[in-house]
Amino acid sequence: MASTIRIALQAIIAAALVSAIAPSVPGWQDGSGQAGGLVRSGGTRPESDSERRARDRREREFNLRMAEREGRRPIERRETRLDLAQIKEDFMRIQVINDELVKTSARADALDPKLVAKSAAEIKKRAERLKYNLALPETEEDVKPPKTEVGAEVGLLKSSLSTLDKLITGFVTNPAFASADVVDTRLAIKARRDLEEIIELSGGIKKSGEKLSKVARKSQ
Repeated sequence: MASTIRIALQAIIAAALVSAIAPSVPGWQDGSGQAGGLVRSGGTRPESDSERRARDRREREFNLRMAEREGRRPIERRETRLDLAQIKEDFMRIQVINDELVKTSARADALDPKLVAKSAAEIKKRAERLKYNLALPETEEDVKPPKTEVGAEVGLLKSSLSTLDKLITGFVTNPAFASADVVDTRLAIKARRDLEEIIELSGGIKKSGEKLSKVARKSQ
């Protein structure tokens, strides 16, 4: 189990290394053709410099030596179900989408429940895939997170978005992802629990957003 966890952590470190380095390379462009940054959902604009710097700081905390070690590992010894590109994409996208939801929730104008539902659905999908690909450990004492019911009211929905933000921040800044040399099983278990709560809560937020969207359409 420890070796599997170590391979998983090395994989996410190796994948994140590309994002940490690419924006600093002259002429680097993202998939949209715009230089220097991830394009937010909807493809309307790249991340601001301050947002990109904050994300770069988090990425650079990864252990680069472990990334190099993973690159030298014989292919036949690697965990075949670990799709490095997919892990990198999912790990970064849940942060980008979450940042957008936080900004949306903080605005004074009305919350767009349809956008919230769509964003929450994507977070749930990517968190589920991360849980599978990272193969984080569980214990016999583990208890599945309780079913989350998010109230179909704007105030309750915003409160749930705040909770989701804390969960995602806790997951992506987990010290377990800072070093793949020595695996702290307790931290790895916490990362898995955070993912499970993210999956459960984002699913509840999706349903709440869909309900509010239906109510808004009927009132028009």
